[in-house]
Amino acid sequence: MTASLRQQDACCTPKTIADVTSSWEVTPIGSQIVLRYSDRPQGFHAAIFNASGQKVDELHSDLQASTITWGRGMSPGVYFIMPTDGELSKQKVILIR
Repeated sequence: MTASLRQQDACCTPKTIADVTSSWEVTPIGSQIVLRYSDRPQGFHAAIFNASGQKVDELHSDLQASTITWGRGMSPGVYFIMPTDGELSKQKVILIR
């Protein structure tokens, strides 16, 4: 019975998965969007698209780590920030007034 119990524990215990820490984070809703990134030796570059899929802006920084504030002068609405290096996933943000 003990061996059987150990087998059951082994099959049903979740395996540890290495945490994948995103090297960037963004405030998802606000009158301005604050984007923080780190550990990016090539800097941070992203395109910003509106809900219709039109490219409305670009973000460029050559710093390895920084904070970028975006949204001043932009219309309220839903936007998607897509890093151009292909390594990071896109983020949906909502700009409000």
